[in-house]
Amino acid sequence: LKPSFNQVEVCFGLAEVEPFRRSMNLVGGKNTLKVKIKSAQNLRDADWGPFTGSSDAYVRMRVVDDDNHSHVIQTAQTKVISSQNPTWNEEFTFSNLEHPGAYTIKLNVLDKDWLTADDPLGETSVDLGMLTAEKGWQDFNDVWIDGFVFKSYINFSLSTGGGWGNSPDEDDTLYVTVKQANSLRNAEGWFSGKNDPYCIVKILDSAGGTLQQQQTSIKNEAGRDVEWNEDFVFEGIQNPGASRLKLEVYDKDNYRIDDNLGEIVFHLGTLKCHPEPQEFKLALMKHPGNITFTLDNKGLWGYGKKKGLMPAECNICTTM
Repeated sequence: LKPSFNQVEVCFGLAEVEPFRRSMNLVGGKNTLKVKIKSAQNLRDADWGPFTGSSDAYVRMRVVDDDNHSHVIQTAQTKVISSQNPTWNEEFTFSNLEHPGAYTIKLNVLDKDWLTADDPLGETSVDLGMLTAEKGWQDFNDVWIDGFVFKSYINFSLSTGGGWGNSPDEDDTLYVTVKQANSLRNAEGWFSGKNDPYCIVKILDSAGGTLQQQQTSIKNEAGRDVEWNEDFVFEGIQNPGASRLKLEVYDKDNYRIDDNLGEIVFHLGTLKCHPEPQEFKLALMKHPGNITFTLDNKGLWGYGKKKGLMPAECNICTTM
């Protein structure tokens, strides 16, 4: 889930929604990904046959939405080289990426055909939420793209320019405050009392597996509107930009399975680098209601980091 301003109210400390909207335009649009396509080895000869020559290889790049790979953000393509071991050494820049940590780059190596559809020679992808906020290149060498006995490989590099990504050489921490939920459905029925809500707080990996989990207290007889205002710390998160926060609200039942009152999944790749807690109010999925919570990365990771600044000195801090 990537929150939109129709769905989420956001504030940094005492800031209102409109200054945040302006910061999205000023800062979010500056996020850049640089790609260097270096070479490939042992590509299969898709043009095998008399008088046909070697494969005419090129690489097609697509930046896509993590949760919907059919949603293409930007594309680029290398030149065509007639070789099974092509060397491109070409650089490309993908600019104005709104939420780069929530995107994936897909690399497809293809054989250029002039009369028929281009033949696939291999492919790979990288979740951009796994990249670190470093100025230099992050190398991906000898990446397998095709074949099982005679394998094909590609070599490439990616760079965030130090403007976004995870903290280099360390695991990151996320501070979560679950504040309240409102307008929940009545899971108890009209004559059985009120909801006894609690919230399970999870950190998920990019495949949806649970990395860490904590839980709020149970608010007995709180009903449809509940306040927790409880703090949680999730330490040692590797690649937080590729992770998700999941909040599940339940009604506690003593004699049957607890009722789900709604849930949200928040892509941490959309979280800005900011030294203060960032507040969100999101509509619940599955059932009516909404939940309010804050996330805090202490300005150590996320996007919008100003190049050359020390940790906790992110670009948003200097523009607001």
